Amino acid sequence: MRGLLVVFILKYLFIIRIISIFIAKKHEYFNFFQQFSDENASWLKFKALRNNITLICDKWICTEH
Repeated sequence: MRGLLVVFILKYLFIIRIISIFIAKKHEYFNFFQQFSDENASWLKFKALRNNITLICDKWICTEH
C-alpha cells in the first residue's frame, strides 16, 4: 500500500516539476514539446527518474519496485 502511495506521490511531483519548468522557461516552449511529444515519452521519463530512487521494503528488506 505504501508503495502505491509513493508511486502516486512521485507521479504528481513529476507533473508539478514539469509544469514549473514550463512556466519558468516560456522561451523553451517548443523544446519541451519536442522532448515530451506524447504521454508515452513523459511516462518513460518518469519511470527513469523513479528507478533512480532506492526504496526499501520494511517487511521484506527488498529494494525492487
